[in-house]
Amino acid sequence: MLPRDLRAASFRGVRFYVPEDETEAGRQAIDHSFPDSSIRYMEDNGKILPRFRVTALLSEPGLPGRLRSLLNALDRPGPGTLKHPWYGSKTVMVDGTYNVQRTDRDSGIVIVDI
Repeated sequence: MLPRDLRAASFRGVRFYVPEDETEAGRQAIDHSFPDSSIRYMEDNGKILPRFRVTALLSEPGLPGRLRSLLNALDRPGPGTLKHPWYGSKTVMVDGTYNVQRTDRDSGIVIVDI
């Protein structure tokens, strides 16, 4: 698959392609059960905010500069805007590490797992 076939995204204005992503979301519940009783109920405790895992693909032209721009955007403290091809514009923050991959066989392509 070529980069031109992929959907474009951006974080803090830095554009990249998204060959793969994953989202985790749902609802929280509190299980109320009582000793020596067959009565129990579940209490809805609200929505779990989504967590995104995005694979960012950067390619030529200007690859070194674009990679520096993305890494600077990821390292900047606080939340930023992720413009996702499927979920639209979201305010998100990097939580944890990201991984940068480059191999010689993928000349001109860098993959960043965020």
